[in-house]
Amino acid sequence: MKDISVPKDTRVKAVTEICSEAKFSDLTKNFLVVLAENGRLGHLESIANRFEELSMAHKGEVKAIVTSVIPLPPEEEKDLKEILQEILGQGKKIKLDQKIDPSILGGIMVEFGQKVFDMTIKTRAKQMERFLRDPINIDSL
Repeated sequence: MKDISVPKDTRVKAVTEICSEAKFSDLTKNFLVVLAENGRLGHLESIANRFEELSMAHKGEVKAIVTSVIPLPPEEEKDLKEILQEILGQGKKIKLDQKIDPSILGGIMVEFGQKVFDMTIKTRAKQMERFLRDPINIDSL
């Protein structure tokens, strides 16, 4: 259905049938049909993500993504939410999403808004490697 080489009528018919089977609302069905008619079904994920961002902004919510090796225990999650709430200040509400990534080796990474706090072992190890590989300038000693 994302393939725009498929004729428009075929895309629209497929979307209509899927929406009927899934019992989507008329509003959702009509929206998806418009995307199908205009060959924009491939953009559905980015449209949904942007809608979520706008909806959260309207409600005064800020999404924070926390990446760790294992899920944060409830107490640590609560503490982290409180710290992020202090950073954001009043009038904003934190919505915390956890992401598990064993490749970071340990620590956490917190992303929200345009900010990234990277406190992972992987990043620290890369920084240490870079420091050790840089030549020492003896003249500056």
